[in-house]
Amino acid sequence: MKTKILSLATLLITLLSVVNVSAQNIHFVGTPCYDAATNTVSGKVAGLGNNASGLTITITGQYGCDNPAGNKPPAWQNFTINNIPLANSGKSGQYTFSATLGSLQRPCPNSNWEVVFRSFVAKVATTNLSSPVSMTCP
Repeated sequence: MKTKILSLATLLITLLSVVNVSAQNIHFVGTPCYDAATNTVSGKVAGLGNNASGLTITITGQYGCDNPAGNKPPAWQNFTINNIPLANSGKSGQYTFSATLGSLQRPCPNSNWEVVFRSFVAKVATTNLSSPVSMTCP
């Protein structure tokens, strides 16, 4: 009887260890991207197991205004968007995120100037996992 209990306990510890390890292999699926048509950054994170509770995405970058002659801004404005929620993608351990950057657009001098973004980085909050954001979506 002791052998059966010990075997069952060992099996249970092994199963729990496997679940814990698989949930700690957090990674981006592909590269997060920026869609200029919708002014949105989106992407997918995997390796979270079945519970992404408490994990969010943070996006940082810079933006400015290009003038009608195509000159780049002399000074870029930094921005950070925190607490972007992860949504279950329906695939085990995979979660998607999406954030609209519309609230960041400061008024340019007039409609001939174009708001431009650069240097996007997406990071899974409370981890060291980050990825550059592609400036175009497939």
